[in-house]
Amino acid sequence: MLPARPAQIQSLTALRGVAATVVLIYHGATLVSDAPSSSVPGGFSRGYLAVDLFFLLSGFVLMHVYGGSFAGSPWRGYGAFLWLRLARIYPVHLAMIALLLPLYGLSEAFSGKALVLNLLLLAGPWMDYGSWNIFSWTISAEWHAYLVFPLIACGLARAPRASLVRLGALSLLVIAWLDIHFGAINVTNGPALLLRVLPEFLAGTILYRVFVDGRARSIIGSDTALAFILLAIVACAILKAPDSVIVALLSVLLLSCAYNVGGFADILSSRPLTFVGRISYSLYMVQAISALAFVGMRHKLESFGASDPIMVLGFLVASFVFAAIVSRLIEYPARTALRNLHRRARGFPLLVE
Repeated sequence: MLPARPAQIQSLTALRGVAATVVLIYHGATLVSDAPSSSVPGGFSRGYLAVDLFFLLSGFVLMHVYGGSFAGSPWRGYGAFLWLRLARIYPVHLAMIALLLPLYGLSEAFSGKALVLNLLLLAGPWMDYGSWNIFSWTISAEWHAYLVFPLIACGLARAPRASLVRLGALSLLVIAWLDIHFGAINVTNGPALLLRVLPEFLAGTILYRVFVDGRARSIIGSDTALAFILLAIVACAILKAPDSVIVALLSVLLLSCAYNVGGFADILSSRPLTFVGRISYSLYMVQAISALAFVGMRHKLESFGASDPIMVLGFLVASFVFAAIVSRLIEYPARTALRNLHRRARGFPLLVE
């Protein structure tokens, strides 16, 4: 049976922060900069795939923290679990929408219908265009994964290794099909989005079973192996390998980071990276507002001689400062307050991510 209250894997908090930073750099280069997206530096040209690392991490970490709670039954504590996930994602989501309300009616993206779907966490899979906080599609997509997580955890708790292999292979096949069908897996809206999110979330839960088994530790747990995996990911991005290949490598990277207790673990456990990991959710959620601000000020900034690199750097700094404030004043206080409102939720382990 999987443990119900395990210790936190510190390096994965930092890994989430690194992923959020990669996404931020990618969006800075493609949205804030006036240069074409093809000019994004090679190593960051697939920066959107860091979001796929989020989905893998979510499945892995939820299995790590809550897997044991649902090993016997998917329904015991189901409501409390969903309440905890709402407490995790909704306050910042709601705060960002509130800041964007002055744009109401400006276009279809800021319509009342879009607002309702965003508030109900349905926008991503059930709309065919981005709206309001355009990056919050990941939140609505993950909410669908949360709805089925207790069922997944219950099923995987007793699944034999052969079944795990088949499920993992099926997840990769779905991602590969999505990659071939769309020419990339960067699907952000519509029902096909669930074919991106759910297989990756499932793959993350399976990776946790591999992690618990421990047999791969000697192969990919060393600093040398982790460095090789990182280089392979960067090389694949530069050489324009299929997205599905990079996602497969990101899966191995996650497992390698979880196993590692060497130099990379020390780096990922450092205070700066841990801090970035703790504010990573706010960092991801505030970037749309930061981008809107810098795009709106583009002509004024250019009149002062600001170049594209300077504007992207300003976007990055502003997003980090904004995220630190939102995280401190909204994210963590609201999460704690909402958690304490639900008596049954207090019996669950507190997920720090």
